[in-house]
Amino acid sequence: MKLSSGGIKILLFLLILSGGITFAYQILKPSPTLKIYQPSDINPRLVDSTLQAQQQNHTIADFNLIDQDSNQVSRKDFQDKIIVADFFFTTCPSICPKMSANLKMVSDHFVDETKLVILSHTVTPEIDSPSVLKQYAKEYDAKDNWIFLTGDRKEIYNLARRSYFAAIDEPSTEGPDFVHTENFVLVDKKGQLRGFYDGTSKIDSERLIADIQVLLNDE
Repeated sequence: MKLSSGGIKILLFLLILSGGITFAYQILKPSPTLKIYQPSDINPRLVDSTLQAQQQNHTIADFNLIDQDSNQVSRKDFQDKIIVADFFFTTCPSICPKMSANLKMVSDHFVDETKLVILSHTVTPEIDSPSVLKQYAKEYDAKDNWIFLTGDRKEIYNLARRSYFAAIDEPSTEGPDFVHTENFVLVDKKGQLRGFYDGTSKIDSERLIADIQVLLNDE
């Protein structure tokens, strides 16, 4: 069936109108935002009892640790970066290999992004020396945006339990005072908590990638 010239004009008008509506929607639709988590928003089992009532202004604490190249690093070294934090140990036979594989996926996705850093904290610093962490990093072909940290055990555990709220404070099969958690934690450049993810889940790790992009877009 052939369209008349009038029909063609109407069809073109409708196509242009449809395109204009789509364009306007893309401009006007709200951008996704991420919640800023306070201790009072988080599962109380993850939060130290002295912090559970805190409803504002929580940021991760300063720290002084050592990376896989034996460099001393602190919070100030990453103050303008988005942080993804996790807690692992190199001899872990269960969840850690899955977590590291998923972190590699995240790292590789943002390999050229200078505003992001991944911080993997060992929870067995007495075993995981800088040289051990360096070998572990090689096994996963870790890029420059993925840093492995060791140091004082008490400081690392306080970070997990009182800054990132990544671990439930309860006895584990490894001992009465041992951090063993699958959580990835997303932190913005101000040190605020912006998301929690199951590090053993590829789907959750893909959600982490999407949320990192939201924070990058916000800048």
